[in-house]
Amino acid sequence: MLERKQQSPQDEVEALNADVMRFMAILGLCLMLIFAAMEGVRVASQEHMSDLDEVMSQQMQIIEHENEQIKKSLFNIIEEKFFLNSALKATKSQLQQQEDNQLQILDKLNKTQEQSLSNLKSDMEQKISHLRQSLNTLKQERHIEKNETDQNKQVLLKKYNKAKSQVNQLNLQLAQEKIKQKKEVAAPQSKPSKAIKKKPVSKTQKKGFLLRFSNDDAFIQLLKQQRIKLIITSSEGHYQVKHNNTITKVPLQGKYEMYTLSNNTVPLIYKMVISSNSDKKWGVILPPDIRASLQNMMRQHQSGILEISAIGSVSIK
Repeated sequence: MLERKQQSPQDEVEALNADVMRFMAILGLCLMLIFAAMEGVRVASQEHMSDLDEVMSQQMQIIEHENEQIKKSLFNIIEEKFFLNSALKATKSQLQQQEDNQLQILDKLNKTQEQSLSNLKSDMEQKISHLRQSLNTLKQERHIEKNETDQNKQVLLKKYNKAKSQVNQLNLQLAQEKIKQKKEVAAPQSKPSKAIKKKPVSKTQKKGFLLRFSNDDAFIQLLKQQRIKLIITSSEGHYQVKHNNTITKVPLQGKYEMYTLSNNTVPLIYKMVISSNSDKKWGVILPPDIRASLQNMMRQHQSGILEISAIGSVSIK
C-alpha cells in the first residue's frame, strides 16, 4: 500500500471521489466485458446447438432406417420360421404316413409269408410222408426180392459147386488117363505104328496139365484188373471178353499165345452173357509173370492141376 502524505479533508474527499469514479469506471468496464462475453457465449451456444440438432437428426434418421431394416429382417425371419415349421409339420406327417404304410405292407408281407411257409411246410410234410411210405414199400419189396434172390443164388451156387466138383474130378481122371495112355504109347513096340493126327492143343494139355483158377472170384478179379484176357474162339471168329461195368466181347486180331480152358473152368456169368455156340472154345492170355510161373511149374512136374490165385500166384495140385 502506498503511503499517502497527510492531506486536508477536502483533498481527501476529492481523492475519495476520484477513487470512486475510477472504481465505477473499472466496474462498468468489467460489466461491459462480462456482457460482451455473455453475448458471445449465447451466440456460440446457439450455433453449436443447431449443429448438434442437425447431427442428432441425421443419427436419428440412420437409427430409424436401421430399425426399419431390422424390423424387415425380423419379419422375414419370423415368416421363414413359420414356413419352415409348416414344412416340418408336413414332412413329419408324410414320414409318419409312409412309416404307417410301410408297417402295413410289412405286416401283410409277414402274414403272406407265414401263410406260404405254412402251406409249403404242410405240402412238404405230405410229400415226405408219401415218400416214406413209398420207401418202406420199396424196402419191403426189395427185402422180399433179396431173400428170394439169395435163396435162388444159394440153390444155384450149391448146384454149381457140385457140378464143378464133379467136372474137376472127371478132368483129373481124364488127365490121369491121358498120362497113362502117353506112357503106354511111349513104351517100345516091335512094329512101328502109323502116326495119328491130333488136333492142336495148348502146352498145358500137351504135357498132361489142367489149368484153372482158385475160384470164380479170383478169375473175375484178374479179368477186371486186365491182368488176364478171356478169349472165345468159334467159327465166327476170335473174340476178347471184357468185363468193366458191363460184359462185352470185341474182335481179337494179331498173334497171341492162348492157354485153353475147360468149359467148367469159365465162370457161369460169362457163359450166360455170351451167346452159346456148339463149336466155341474158351482160352486165356496170361501176363509174362504168371506165364513164367506156369512154365516153371511145368518143368518141375510131369502133370497135375495148375491153379492161379486172385493175386496171380501159381500152385499145382
